[in-house]
Amino acid sequence: MLKRICRLIKGDASKKKSCSCLIIALFFYLFFSFTCQAESGPPEIKNVLLAQCQTELCLNFSLNGGLTQNIEKILQSGIPVKYIFEISLKRKRLLWDDELKHIELIRTILLDNIRNEYILTFYYPTTRIITVSNIDEAKQYLFYIKQLPLIPLKALKKGDRYFINIKARARKGETSMPFGRLVKMFSSFGFSTKSYEIEFRY
Repeated sequence: MLKRICRLIKGDASKKKSCSCLIIALFFYLFFSFTCQAESGPPEIKNVLLAQCQTELCLNFSLNGGLTQNIEKILQSGIPVKYIFEISLKRKRLLWDDELKHIELIRTILLDNIRNEYILTFYYPTTRIITVSNIDEAKQYLFYIKQLPLIPLKALKKGDRYFINIKARARKGETSMPFGRLVKMFSSFGFSTKSYEIEFRY
């Protein structure tokens, strides 16, 4: 198609220049369209890393794409959003797997429209509340899990195989606002990621 455009305006220097500008403009349009599509992919667990924290086995990971367009709209409406991270540690057996640890990591976010700040609540390992001034800072707290204690190292047996499974989902949080029917309209905004599994031998 681009060659056809150039042939139609061949022979005129100024039109040749216009053709070059058109080609460049189309290139950048296609490039940025592709980039936006890549960034708007489905939410997924990434950057999983195991580490030793003194006498504990600790887990690090992140949630990519956790702030979808629907969730942003929900937040702007003053409805809280709950992120739930399901984490399980299992030891591989011949006939069945032993679950050594199961963690339900819950974090919620709510936009305070009056103060123009985000309120974040954490429920594991202890309950705490913090406020941040912008959504980028909120994402750092919500989607980056660092040094999460899983199990004491002495509980692991050398030579055994272990599996860690991680899954994240987003749901509407509890709200005291009077428009219950409106909230029900947005009940399908949430998501669930695919399970991420990592295997290791101690």
